[in-house]
This record gives sequence, structure tokens and C-alpha cells, in this order.
Amino acid sequence: MHANQIEFAPQPARSAADKQEQPLKRIAIAGQSPQKFEFSERFLIQGLESGNGLFQFVSRKAHAHTNDPAMEPAKERSILDQLLNGWKPDSPGNFMLADRFLIHELRKISPAEPSDHCCYQLTARDLKTNKIKTMLITQVGLQFTNSVLKGKEIRRASALMDFHKQTQHELAMALQAKEPEQTPIFPDTQPDPMAISYAGIGRNATLIAYREALARPDDDTDVALANIISRGRRDRGRHFVHSEAQLRELQFAVDMAKNPIRPARSTVEQLAARAPIP
Repeated sequence: MHANQIEFAPQPARSAADKQEQPLKRIAIAGQSPQKFEFSERFLIQGLESGNGLFQFVSRKAHAHTNDPAMEPAKERSILDQLLNGWKPDSPGNFMLADRFLIHELRKISPAEPSDHCCYQLTARDLKTNKIKTMLITQVGLQFTNSVLKGKEIRRASALMDFHKQTQHELAMALQAKEPEQTPIFPDTQPDPMAISYAGIGRNATLIAYREALARPDDDTDVALANIISRGRRDRGRHFVHSEAQLRELQFAVDMAKNPIRPARSTVEQLAARAPIP
């Protein structure tokens, strides 16, 4: 599975009250879109085991094909496309993931009409524990002109991830009502799902950096992004947030969310160099 865990250091206490609570490290997972189902299986198992589901960026052409399989397929195959290709609704119980999870149901839960995203609920029985697991798979097809996710699309992707987490929580609560031993995670403490994109360092890295920057409301945008990008490059690779143009849009999106007087801008390499991570 081509994915990396990115660990962001807990922020220093800003008051005596803060010091009384042990700050939690925040974890993000960035993955590269698998093009073979044997690798997609690993992503799906991670989504089931973690209880966080999966959040995948795809091209608008690939997303249109998911919504309407009669349309011309894209060169990339989304995890949902691969899953739907093997799933037979009239023969539930015959689809296994890695000889461990027996899929009971795969259904679209939103939206009803074609949109810039779609959400599917996957329910399976873990044959190791005999417990039912459920997860949400969110597929997002946003404009990515010249390999840049614009500020508007960054904010839209973050809103869709918030929706994903809230919906995943509701699915877990519904499952708990049937199986009381299940322990749902609440959205405010639930980690973000694995964020997946075609190259694995662009759209998903940008979304991860944006959400982590907003978790540091008192930090200057450039100071926060310098640390975040350095950590992302340490854990994911040197092209995390892949271009100067993408950095500009990321800075703009964070500034618009925080609404400060925008400072002079650094280059992506200057930002990474300002906060080297050992």
C-alpha cells in the first residue's frame, strides 16, 4: 500500500489551563491512488479497520465515469470504480476483501444527482472477529487545472471531508444501536480519513496541509505552513505540496479562512527550509 502517515507535533500550551491537558499528536495519512484491485483492497481494509473510511480525489473525467459507466473511462481507475466493477448487488455475500472481510452491502447514500462528489457506504463482516464493520467512501472530482487545486476547491474539499466525518459518525452510531459493543468515534476527536490522490503528493497533500493549518488558528499562515510542509516532506517525500502555484493557492485558502491581513509570501522551498525537521 503506497501510503504514509504524517505526524504533526502537538502545539505548545498557551495557558495554564492548556498545560493541564496532554496535547494530542495529530496524524494524517496520504496515499497514492492504487490502479490494481489487490492494492485497493489494502486501502479498503485500512478504512474499515480504522473506522475512518476513505477520501479519494479523482479527475473530473474519472468521477463522471463513476456516476455514469456508459461514459468514456479515464486513464485512472478510482477505488470506487474498481469496487463497483466487482460488486454484484444480486449476489451479496460472495465478495471478499483479502479473504477476511465479507461484503454485505455497497450502496450510494449521497448525493441523489450527479455532483462534484459521491459517497458510498460499505458494510462487511470481519471473519476474524465476526463483527460488522461499516465505512464511508467519498470520491471527489474537483477542477484541477494545470495540476493546481484552487483556493475555492481547497475549501470545498475540506467541507466535503467534514461531511464525510459527520456521516461516518452517523453510520457508526447506527451500527452501535444494532451491535452495542461497537464504540463510535465522535467527529471532533475522529482522525481524518486517508486522503488519496493520483500522484499522492498534490491534492491530498494540499488538503492535509490546509486542515492542519486551520488547527493552528493563532499561528501566522506562513509559519504554520513552513512547519507543516517540512513535516509532510519528511514523512511523505520531498514533493509534498508539489508546486509553487499550489502553495500560493494553499496560502490564499488559509488566509481566507483565517481572514488576516495577508503577509508577504515566501516560496515553497523557503517555507520548507525555514522549519527543517530532523
